Amino acid sequence: AGGGQTIGVLGNGIDSVYPSTSNPIARQMLLQGGTIISEYPPGMPPRRYNFPARNRIISGLSRAVVVVQAPERSGALITADYALEQGRDLYIHSAGLVGPSGRGSRKLFEAGGPCIDEIGDMFGDWGWDSGRSAFGSIWKKEVVNHNLKDKAGNRLARLMEMELSGEVERNNGEFVLKRDR
Repeated sequence: AGGGQTIGVLGNGIDSVYPSTSNPIARQMLLQGGTIISEYPPGMPPRRYNFPARNRIISGLSRAVVVVQAPERSGALITADYALEQGRDLYIHSAGLVGPSGRGSRKLFEAGGPCIDEIGDMFGDWGWDSGRSAFGSIWKKEVVNHNLKDKAGNRLARLMEMELSGEVERNNGEFVLKRDR
């Protein structure tokens, strides 16, 4: 949509596309200058556990991850976790916050993840002034109106500063206030 190249990341060997119904999409992607990659050797069949592992590559290739809609247990949440671990920007699209299939998205939002209504919101964070005018019509304003000013990246940066100054420490993957302060 934005004129970039698409990268397809497989959860199986590079010699086949899974599911096979995605073959036309893969062909079109390649014809338009995109590429398909896999960390698995040719002949490796798709395995259930390959797909969550593959998501770390998806987030690693990205500047930001936008969770459009995520149930409580979903690949989108796995990708979101990898994005945060890798220091990528993470956004939640407002349209995906409603209904049972948006429970995971709501948890991300309630934890302080920034909600966007259109792609220009994200580009504005990066200092791309033309982002909203060039891409604002891609995602129309939808269901949820928000007033969240602080972004997840800012919060993570602040937590890192607090960790370096000794105000907080990591405990089992979570930041906690140091008791001796």
